[in-house]
Amino acid sequence: MACPTCGGENTATARQVYERAVALPAGWDPALLAPPPAPVDPATLELPAARPPMNGRTRAMLIIGALLVAYWVFDEAAGLGSTDVGDQTYQAGWALGHLIKLLAGIGLLIGGVAGYRNRRWAVGDPADLQHLHLHNRAVYTRRAQVWEHAQVCLDCPGAFFAAGVLRPDFPASPLIGLGQFPVMVATMADRAFAGAA
Repeated sequence: MACPTCGGENTATARQVYERAVALPAGWDPALLAPPPAPVDPATLELPAARPPMNGRTRAMLIIGALLVAYWVFDEAAGLGSTDVGDQTYQAGWALGHLIKLLAGIGLLIGGVAGYRNRRWAVGDPADLQHLHLHNRAVYTRRAQVWEHAQVCLDCPGAFFAAGVLRPDFPASPLIGLGQFPVMVATMADRAFAGAA
């Protein structure tokens, strides 16, 4: 197949270049033409059993709650809540403020502890994981098919697709730099198999 840029016939497939089945120009890195990575089967994943580390929100709730409770305890120990200054309404407001401070502190402590104890690693339902795996497997299969049809010009540092190689109505692609090859394979697979289930 002819290169769309230089018109030369010195081309090879991406597989041939990746597996070094053809002589490569000096300085070429065949790893740039690696096949798409295969998806990981969820059955082989080892899921952590322990809780994840404490997040910032939980940590803040625990610290603020502890400070509010400690502030209430120090106020009560110093006797600041029992002063006889002001009228009865003032005293009721003072006592209610201390009660709200205590309840807010206890609520934040309970919320922080409960939030931490109920946290789990983000692991989905096994049926959802299997569905996701099947989708990823289909995407991988399409990308692998596209990768098999990629042509590499050995005179120009780039890859391309000939007209009709992915689908009969699919146009030829321009020469794309080898650094963009993985993105090109993903994009061409999405375009070539658009609408496929």
